[in-house]
Amino acid sequence: HLAALARDLFYLMKFPRIEILSFISRADLNKHLGFGISANKFVLPIHFQPVAVSYSSQSRFVFVGDGKYPPNQKAVQFLDKLGRSIGEKILIIGRGYKNQNSFKHCEFAGYQSEDAIYKANDIHLAPIEGGAGIKTKVALPLYLGLRVIASPQAANGMRDSKNLWIAENINKYTEALMVWKGDQMWRYGGLNREVYIEDQLDNLKSILDKLTS
Repeated sequence: HLAALARDLFYLMKFPRIEILSFISRADLNKHLGFGISANKFVLPIHFQPVAVSYSSQSRFVFVGDGKYPPNQKAVQFLDKLGRSIGEKILIIGRGYKNQNSFKHCEFAGYQSEDAIYKANDIHLAPIEGGAGIKTKVALPLYLGLRVIASPQAANGMRDSKNLWIAENINKYTEALMVWKGDQMWRYGGLNREVYIEDQLDNLKSILDKLTS
C-alpha cells in the first residue's frame, strides 16, 4: 500500500492545473491533501431521480445494501442483535449475504428492484461504521420522505430532519424504533428535497458558465 501511495502521489504532483474538483461531502473535501493543485473545489452530493413509494399500513425495519461490502456484513451482525432486542425481524434487502441461517433475527429478501423496496411506513436502518462519502442507504430514503435511523458515520453530510434519528449504539437504536413504531401521528408527506447540509451545484453551474463563455 505504501508503494502504491507513493506512486499515486508522484502522478498527482505531475498533474496539470485542475479547473474543477468535486467531493461528495464536506468531510471528504477536508481530507483532501491538495498537492498544490489549483482548483475550484465543490461539494456535490448524490442527486436522485424520484422512486415510487408504495403505501402500506405495516412498518417494516429495513436495511438495504450489497452483502459483499464488508461494512454491510458488519452491519448485519449488529442488526441481528437489534432484532433480538426488539423481538422482531429486520428485513435485509440485497444480494450476496453468506451464512444467512446464522442470523435468526434477520429476514433476507435478496435483490429487489427500487420500486419494490420503498414503502411509506418503513423505517430504514443504517448502522454503518466504515467507508466514506454520502451513504445512499441514508440519503435516498430521506429524499423519498421516509424515516431513517443512522449511525453518526452514516449520517455524514445530512442535515437535521424530523425523519432522521442519529443513534450511537444498540440501545439508542432500540429506543428510536420503539418510539417511531408507536407514533400514531406519522403520516407520509412525499419527497423531501432538502436532505444535505451542503450542496454547491448552483455554484458549480456558475463557474461552468464562466469557463465556457
